[in-house]
Amino acid sequence: MLIFWALWKGRCRRRFEGLRLNALKWQSYMIKPKKEEGRAGTDMLQDLRIYPPFSVTTKVKCMNWEPPAINKVKLNFDGTSKQNGLSSGGMILRDSKGHVLLAAAAAYGIGSNMKAECLALLDALKMIMHHGLGTSQLVLESDSQVLVNVALGVVEVPWRLSIYMEQILDILEKMNYHIRHV
Repeated sequence: MLIFWALWKGRCRRRFEGLRLNALKWQSYMIKPKKEEGRAGTDMLQDLRIYPPFSVTTKVKCMNWEPPAINKVKLNFDGTSKQNGLSSGGMILRDSKGHVLLAAAAAYGIGSNMKAECLALLDALKMIMHHGLGTSQLVLESDSQVLVNVALGVVEVPWRLSIYMEQILDILEKMNYHIRHV
């Protein structure tokens, strides 16, 4: 199916754009779809329920965690994706003594890094509410400056993420929170 799709796309490119692909380019075009028209090639694969191979690489970055003030809890969350491929996220909620109150991780399928960041925060907020911790004074920390700016209302919500950000902002309206970039 993927080969037929690549052949069709190549035919259309030749007919409408005047582009000709030699045999080597056809091979790479069929095996590894390229980004075009703002969509990653993995979107096509996801539509066909074909997932690209996923390899794990680890980068370690040492950071010091600072506890929140007494009577506050701190939520650290993060989301990641590999070149707009498979994505995942996680969260940890701790009190001022560093005790873990909640922790979770989840796989989100194929998506962007920002989508993974949003889903990690949304899942974390839902867990906090579910466990009755929504009335706590909450400190949110994220390594995503864009997400922090969106939550603060400094920048517009990217339209592709609006469905998640609306839910996030609805939950945050019910909370006493402070969000910051780390």
